[in-house]
Amino acid sequence: MDYRAYKIETVIDWVELEIQTVDGSNFWTIQRHLKKALLLSEQEKRPGVDPEGATDTGSASIFRFRIQAPKNMHQLNEVLSRLRKRFNIETVRVVGIEVALDTYRPGANKKELAEIVADRYRFLTAKPSKHWHLYRHTGETPVTVGRATRLGKLDNAERLCDLVRHLENEWQLTDCEGKDNPEIRYHGYVKAWDNGEPLNDASQWRARWEVTLRGQKLPFKTLQELAAFNFTKLAKHFNFCRLADDLPHIIRHPLATWSVAQLGMKGKYKRANRSMVGRLYNGFREYRRAMVADEINKVISDSCLRRLTRQWRHPE
Repeated sequence: MDYRAYKIETVIDWVELEIQTVDGSNFWTIQRHLKKALLLSEQEKRPGVDPEGATDTGSASIFRFRIQAPKNMHQLNEVLSRLRKRFNIETVRVVGIEVALDTYRPGANKKELAEIVADRYRFLTAKPSKHWHLYRHTGETPVTVGRATRLGKLDNAERLCDLVRHLENEWQLTDCEGKDNPEIRYHGYVKAWDNGEPLNDASQWRARWEVTLRGQKLPFKTLQELAAFNFTKLAKHFNFCRLADDLPHIIRHPLATWSVAQLGMKGKYKRANRSMVGRLYNGFREYRRAMVADEINKVISDSCLRRLTRQWRHPE
């Protein structure tokens, strides 16, 4: 695919930090001063703060919170510097990060962006943490993608057009619930809203694919490690396949037009013995025979993630 018609970039959606204060404090006090440290206006809502092991009075010494859309490490340090003027902070740990791959296509409508999100899912090489499903509003029944799983009570999106239609109508695709705090989570949707407000400028709409890392999957734990991190090391989480060029039409057509399976997933696929002598299969291969590596992998690694590293380390 010729990606010159697209604008592709990687951004940090949020960084989650854990601070430990020498003296206990109420989480709403932390919340109030964090809002000031983030330079949020009075009209903007307060940031979320999660106290660890709070007493009945709400007092705690360990707090977790997210810094949304930090542009660089300098901005992160500035927020912490403002907090330190009010609180005696003993330690700071990095406990989570979400990095997003944004694909812009000039003149694209929501359906065309939904098709890009669907392809991000279908050709992703990583294995899901749990099961792929679509969700939208609180209380609304989720939709299992593809074949019915052990969660058989869910509706199913069994065709590619079903998946695209859901994504076009503001459903979001994920492999596990964010509230479960998984070590790794994939999440895709058409981003036509920001902070609860619609993006009236359609040129800002994009197909977004997010990766959330925590625990053992998080490649850094301290601010120093985060400051020095090379984001190209996350390229394996943004690795995709595509359909091979030499596929017969009888194979290409169903895969390209109606298959909703995760076609690019790395696994253990039987390798056919084409000599027709002896065994029917001759070992295994990591990817389906119909798949080849997508050229976008090089764009993401050499351009997007490398640029993100420069911006993160050296603010322009």
